[in-house]
Amino acid sequence: MLTGILFDRSGRRIRSGCCTAEGVVILLLLVRVGFGRPFSESEKSHLDSAAVNETITDQEAIGSITPDQQPTDVNLSSTTTTTSSSSAGESVYSTPIANSDFTDTSDTMMMADIFGSPFPNSGPPLSRFPEQATHPVAPTAIDTPDRSRPIPTNKFYSNLYLGSGSCGVWTLPYSVSVNRDAGAGGFAISHIEAHMLALGPDPNQDPVQYYINPVGIRHMQLGAQELGGAGMKVTLNKPGNHHVNVVMQQSGGGGGGRVTFPLSQGMGFVTGVYSGLTPVVSSAVMFRQISAATQIRAGLQKWRVTLEDGTVWVVYAAGDRPLNLVQKSNKIFQANTGPFTGLVQIAKLGSGTQAESALDESAGAYVADFTISGSVNGDRGSLRFNFTKAGRTDVAPLLNYCLPHQQASFTTQTLMARRDSQLRSTVKGMMIAVQSDFWEMTVDVPTGMEFLPPLARALDPRTREVIRVAAVKEAREIDVERTSNLDSMYFAGKALAKYAQVVLTLLAVAPDLNEAKLALAKLKKAMARFTENRQNFPLVYDSTWKGISSSASFKTGDPNVDFGNSYYNDHHFHYSYFIYTASIISYTERLLGTTNPPYTSTPTHDWVSYLIRDTSTPCSTDPSFPQLRAMDYFHGHSWAKGLYESADGKDQESSSEDAHFAYALYLYGLETGNAQLRDLGLLQLGILKQSLNTYFYIMPSTNVNASSSVHPPKFTKNLVTGILFENKVDHATYFGMNSEFIHGIHMLPTTPASGFVRWNSQWLGLEWERYFSGGRAESAVGGWKSVLMVARALLAPGEAWRWFRDEGAREGVLDDGLSRTWGLVMAAGNGGGEA
Repeated sequence: MLTGILFDRSGRRIRSGCCTAEGVVILLLLVRVGFGRPFSESEKSHLDSAAVNETITDQEAIGSITPDQQPTDVNLSSTTTTTSSSSAGESVYSTPIANSDFTDTSDTMMMADIFGSPFPNSGPPLSRFPEQATHPVAPTAIDTPDRSRPIPTNKFYSNLYLGSGSCGVWTLPYSVSVNRDAGAGGFAISHIEAHMLALGPDPNQDPVQYYINPVGIRHMQLGAQELGGAGMKVTLNKPGNHHVNVVMQQSGGGGGGRVTFPLSQGMGFVTGVYSGLTPVVSSAVMFRQISAATQIRAGLQKWRVTLEDGTVWVVYAAGDRPLNLVQKSNKIFQANTGPFTGLVQIAKLGSGTQAESALDESAGAYVADFTISGSVNGDRGSLRFNFTKAGRTDVAPLLNYCLPHQQASFTTQTLMARRDSQLRSTVKGMMIAVQSDFWEMTVDVPTGMEFLPPLARALDPRTREVIRVAAVKEAREIDVERTSNLDSMYFAGKALAKYAQVVLTLLAVAPDLNEAKLALAKLKKAMARFTENRQNFPLVYDSTWKGISSSASFKTGDPNVDFGNSYYNDHHFHYSYFIYTASIISYTERLLGTTNPPYTSTPTHDWVSYLIRDTSTPCSTDPSFPQLRAMDYFHGHSWAKGLYESADGKDQESSSEDAHFAYALYLYGLETGNAQLRDLGLLQLGILKQSLNTYFYIMPSTNVNASSSVHPPKFTKNLVTGILFENKVDHATYFGMNSEFIHGIHMLPTTPASGFVRWNSQWLGLEWERYFSGGRAESAVGGWKSVLMVARALLAPGEAWRWFRDEGAREGVLDDGLSRTWGLVMAAGNGGGEA
């Protein structure tokens, strides 16, 4: 069965002070204001420049300041001195990681586990937000005791509790779906090889627009004779980030028996744990040959099954007594010994010399839980997968399959646990078997990253003045209260962040204190509409799924309004802009010395903290929010899709906004002195750099580990995925097929984090040459040309500078989330300018 290629998902983007300036400088040189990090030498030097330029104006370009423009809520004469509890490189949050591989080898200090404790609690959400007591999507398939706890909304198994519950779940390398065939109810298991892919719309094109793994092919089925039909009840319990238990039993029958399927990402076996039911193994592809049962270990049986498509699968069983499986037909293979208590496992035989032996060694055990721990030490981030083992204890370590980006990050110890056995994933290349009860990975993290691009604090005077004039003009002309007064949290956040970058520029790049104070006052007033929850569709606390969401869908009845925010679509995209804006407000207030009390200890901070907890509460003990709503640490990136059933699984369109979310967490952690939040942002950026450059940004190469080997050869010339689903990849967007849409959505917003994630200059050059060179960028519609040009600053900053200096001043050429000021800053900060 082939599903819709483009618009099959609901709700997406149709995409004055009395202190002298000298006094401020002296004060800021001596102390640190608020909770943020100490100012760097370059920041101090810009404060000196700000003092010099405090009264500079360009009358011809920007006019004069009228008395009614003087700020009323900025006070330079009063400050608060606060000492941070940790230095920039120190971790102070609780729960150290015990494994020695996570210990700083230059120090005996144990590194703290980012995921080991909750963030400082900002209190019950209902103390700040009105309650939404019911949700149009009810968690009826979730086991009743688990409904009182936060339920994940954007995880791999969501299809099992959404809609009909019949759509697939991609554990990888397998996919499973509920099979309700009478007398064989259970899970259907599928694994798709590369030759089975559907390419389209014209398979003869190179590149093709999309490729998709066919769904509905039931290679193997694991169920029970007592299950099936409408009376089969499917419930989920202990839902976590990477693991869930699926329990199947027959309503009003089946003798009270049940079978539990523990699903975890990367699992090497599909396992059914039976309690008083009769196992049935079947195949819609049909059996060609089934070997006689062998005993590979005391109490552990094995059958080798060859299907009519030539693939080989293995079946294992261990229980209260030997299992006698008898072939009833070319589709049915079932026990004739009555109800059984024990486990049955099915796995596909992969390629490689150790494919079968590794399965035999680990058979009888399964993953009963899958948690993560992590830390940051200097410029290295560490991530550990912890697998809880159940079943037989007299077997080798657990067998799971890893993705390419994980293998590239493995520590030496985990690399040694690989086995020569491979199975293809749906959209992420070949997976390799790893025989270990834990995995350890390390990534580079951008510890020195800050608010500005690398060279922005060391510009020549001419370049700086061009930026200052542009910033003053935009600071005055943009009515940020109006531009952010929207029905959409997404577009409102972009408007606030756009203006925040102008404020930042007026203090830290091209200083002008008078204008900066005026602009900051405007920004804070606009931000207050949201922190006081007075926007058109106020935020609510949804007590069903436990999250902060827009009230838009609840008030209008439209699940698609604001891109499905009320249904948990895109929360990391939407809220990143508010977290980022709050970080800039805090930082600029510290630069001005105006914070009393610190911005990060005000009700605004409380409001931002709820957005952070909604999207990124780090551990499972927060009673009000699910752990890490969007980020999938197995896949290495977030999923944007929330409570929508989807035949092709979760998806993400904007990889760059995923990175922007992590960047915003990092900046806010810096500003609040929250080392745990800072390190969470850093770790996510490091993981995203690895995964995005493996799956989303396609670098043609003959290297088998390159991203080009992940996707079919006829897709690689696209150079970027477009929308990446769990089961298909579509070089498209939800809002159109223009090249500037498809590639631009992976560029915006361009910030210092972009240079870290989109680091490959060769790939940047290929993308530009293939899609936008030779004047083709000029045909980009609306503000998309500006999106292309600010991203161009990463590779050709001189070209980007000239465009924003000259063309960027024209009416209607800028994206609604981008200012001419920020385009100039990104270009100059990467090497462009007047010199």
